[in-house]
Amino acid sequence: MLTTSSLSTNALSAFLILNKRRCNLQMSSILQQDLLQQLEQLQRDAEAALAQANNSEAIRTWHGEYLGRKGRLTGILRNLGSLSGEERPVVGKVANEVKTALEQALQERQVCHRDTLPEICGIPSIPLPMT
Repeated sequence: MLTTSSLSTNALSAFLILNKRRCNLQMSSILQQDLLQQLEQLQRDAEAALAQANNSEAIRTWHGEYLGRKGRLTGILRNLGSLSGEERPVVGKVANEVKTALEQALQERQVCHRDTLPEICGIPSIPLPMT
């Protein structure tokens, strides 16, 4: 067992630095896992909420809540800076995949919404000619 009296000052400094780095790596790894879990949960919540959005106003509200400047995804992305240089690209890639998936789901929902309820979206309904 090492004690402070048995270590030289340099060895003690090296020991403390290594322990600090180990702790920082563990904390950073925990933060990475937490952010990845938050992104997974965000995607599940957002997809469920979008499925419930049944009009233009609800879809706009959904966009603001999940993808807007003050939305939940942006809030998670603000924590990327606290990750290590090795972890940032991993979480960033997942965040981009989540954002892309949500944007695609939103686009599909808007197209579906316009096709089924054109008057609500501000698109006049044009009757097809009868032949």
